[in-house]
Parts: sequence; structure tokens; C-alpha cells
Amino acid sequence: MVTTKSSARSRRWFAGVIVIGLLAGACGESKGKGESEATNDSSPSGEGDVDPDGVLRYAYDLETGITNLDPAISQNTCDKNIWTFVYDTLIVDAGNGKLEPHVATAWEVTEAGKVVTLTLRDDVTYQDGTPLTAETVIDGLQYIQQNTNLTDIGHVVEFEAPDATTVVLTLDDARGNSLVAALSGQDGMLVAPSAFGDAENHPVGAGPFTFESFERGQSLVLTRNPDYWDADSWKLGGIEFRQAAFGPPSVQRYQADEVDVAKFLGDSYEVATKLPDSKVGTALAGQYAQLEFRQTSQQNGDTPFKDVRVRQAVSHAINRDEINEKVENGLGEVTWQHFNSDSPYHADEFDERYPYDPERARELLAEAGY
Repeated sequence: MVTTKSSARSRRWFAGVIVIGLLAGACGESKGKGESEATNDSSPSGEGDVDPDGVLRYAYDLETGITNLDPAISQNTCDKNIWTFVYDTLIVDAGNGKLEPHVATAWEVTEAGKVVTLTLRDDVTYQDGTPLTAETVIDGLQYIQQNTNLTDIGHVVEFEAPDATTVVLTLDDARGNSLVAALSGQDGMLVAPSAFGDAENHPVGAGPFTFESFERGQSLVLTRNPDYWDADSWKLGGIEFRQAAFGPPSVQRYQADEVDVAKFLGDSYEVATKLPDSKVGTALAGQYAQLEFRQTSQQNGDTPFKDVRVRQAVSHAINRDEINEKVENGLGEVTWQHFNSDSPYHADEFDERYPYDPERARELLAEAGY
């Protein structure tokens, strides 16, 4: 989430989610990817001006943006936007595919990818006061493993704790590196043993904020965990997520000074830039929209899209630049692949693969018999 490490209640924050491809979905990453921060230029700056008891009011869709507070149950990856603050994770995804140590200070993948060994911090406690050890981490991973939607932790067949700060995970196939990456997300959420079976009602973890209350469609309140192992990095007294559907409703709540942070799409950018006492920032989002071709139909068999020339024709007929200009005020990034240019998985060779070329589209359709 943006503005998590240095914000005061007196400041007004505005976060912008900008679209890549054609459109963006309402679910963004919780730790900065696809988001940006903005501050009131007239606000004081510097750590000395931060109110340690300040509560950040964040516009969030609490109707559809969160389905369950228990990572062992939830089937929606968007839920991690909230969980991250409560549970924390073993490893951190710093963006662009870079993994950084966190509660796990080091890891090693051996045995041709079938064994992952984690070294843990020795100064971490859960919010209920229970010390975090290799045994409690294993209990938590086994608890989360019951979620059949998780394809990496599900492949762990043996959990071992040689000592209090070492966890050894043995998999049934060579996906050790994939598991390490997954431990920065839902697979690696640190659920306290005391919350097993009741985390959906009262989550308890090892994160920087403790759960206070949740009223679906209204608010979700978190307060700072003073015993968090990295408490000095978190300057907020709490976070209050307030109901606001993604897009214009969030902007409206911000305009009414009912929230300090909101997400918006490109179509709200002009409105956002004109808001008083606000500075708007933008960044590429991790979301994208795509046009999917259904090549076969249960009712009618093969469709025209079964022919690759028809699919290529459609690709050449789409003016992505114009869509970006008209729909996203030119703020998006046109792409021919799933990953934006900031992603380590972005492949330059796919750029401009099907440029806008109506004449070529007609030729391909003619070749295909249309």
C-alpha cells in the first residue's frame, strides 16, 4: 500500500492507478506496484512532523475488494492487500521480481529445486505475544496449505525444523524457486496459531498492524502493532479502510475529505489534477485488459478464431494508441503482452508485434476466406 511508512494525519494523500494495455482491474498490488503516492505540498515534511497516532483513511472497495480475512480460506488474491499489514510474510517482493529478506533473513534452494531452507529472525513475535519460531512457522504453512487454490505451498510434502530458526521444506517436484517467490504472498502469510480456524473473524499475525474491526461494505480498522520487529519503519498510528468503489466513487470521497488516499483510473486523471491541496502521482499498474479469442464453442464447434489469420487480423485492427488516448488520457502503456515494461518478465521482442494496420487486417481476413 502507498504511504505506509511516513505519513501524518494532517497530510492529504492521493494514489493513482494508471492502466496498461486497454483497461485496468480494480485489484492492485498492496506494496506499491501499480500505485503511487502523493502529498499535500503545503503540509510539513520530515519525520519530526509525523503524528505517531495519526490514522490514514484509505478508500477501498470493501464490498468486492475483500472476500475473506483468512489466507487458508480465501480464493481471491486481492485479499492480500489487507492481509499484508496484519500477517506479514516470510519474504518481501520489492517489485520487478526482486525478492528481499524479511522475517526469513535468507533462503537456499537445493536438491535440484526440491528443497527450500529458510533462516528466520529470532526477534519476532505474533500479535498475541507468542514467539515466532520454526515450529510456529511450519504450523502456519501447514494451516495455509489446506487452501487448494495455492499451487506452490501445496507441493510441500515434508516440513522440518532442525532448530528454532531454521525451516526446511521438501517438495514433490523441482519448484523450489517458485515456492520462494510464493512465500512473499499468500503462501507465506504468518498466521498466528491462536487464529487457526478463526482468522476469518479475528485475524492474528506477525505484521505491523493489528486487526480491530471489520464491517463489510463500511470499514476495516487496523492499529499499529508496537511490538512489531521493524516498528520504527511504520509511522502510522493506524489505517482505516473506508468503503468506496474503485474509480469515481473513491475520487468523490477524497474530494469530500472523507479519505486521505484513493485509487483512480485514467478517466479520472483530469479531475484529480485539479483538486486543491493535492499532488497526483502516476505509475504503471500490474493490471491489464485483454481480448480473448474463443476458438471453439460447445454449441457450434470451431469458430472463425480457430484460424490464426483471423486472430492476427483482429490484432492488427485494434488501434491501441487511440484507445489509450481516449480512454486513459494517454497515461497508459500500450502493450502486446501480459507484462508492462517495468516487469522483469517483459519481453522486448513482443513489442509492436501487431501494429495498427487496417489494410493488413483486411488482407488476412481475405486469405482466411472472409
